Formats: sequence, structure tokens, C-alpha cells
Amino acid sequence: RHENLFRVLKAYSVHRPEVGYCQGMSYVAAVLMMHMDDEDAFAAFRWIVDAQGFNEYYAPSMKGLLRDCELFQKVMDYRLPVLAAHLRRHNVDTVIFVTSWFLTFFTGLPRWSP
Repeated sequence: RHENLFRVLKAYSVHRPEVGYCQGMSYVAAVLMMHMDDEDAFAAFRWIVDAQGFNEYYAPSMKGLLRDCELFQKVMDYRLPVLAAHLRRHNVDTVIFVTSWFLTFFTGLPRWSP
């Protein structure tokens, strides 16, 4: 199935050369391929990235990703001010861990239930 994943991601990069390929895409496409055939997975992936505006996550500028990382920090400052202050005090920028969460749509997180 690795070859199929490669083909789906290659097809997307040909479909949207200005976006191309970004490492987090493989996680999202692989999860889709676990639940549908390759053509439907490609269509679903294209819809998620293009129609829902996530192409700005994967574009070389990563403008959408950076915007949402900043928004995450603002929400954390508001909702979890003690944690936000603690991270700041230790020079931990949330972009370090939030980036992978957002790029993979949380599919890269370890399984938390048994």
C-alpha cells in the first residue's frame, strides 16, 4: 500500500504544483486510504486541502499554518494562562509541537486508549 500512498500524494502534487508535497500530508492521506479506495481517498484529500483552505498549511509559505499556530497561542494565553506563562518562562514556543498536530490533523498522535 506504500505505492498507493505515493501515487495519491504524487497525484495531488501534480494537481496543485504550487502547493506540492509536504511531509504531514502522508498522515492524512494514509488515514483516508484506510477507510476508502485510492480514488476516493484522493478526492477526499483534495477536498480537505483545497476546498477547506488547508492548502495554505502545506504551501511553501505555510501561511495558514503559521496563522493558526499564532491563534493557538492566543487561545492558550486566554484559556490556560498559567500553562502559557510556564512555557514562556522556559522559552518553549508552542509552534514546536502544534505544527505537527496541525499538519497531520492530529493523526500522528500516539494512541491514548488501550
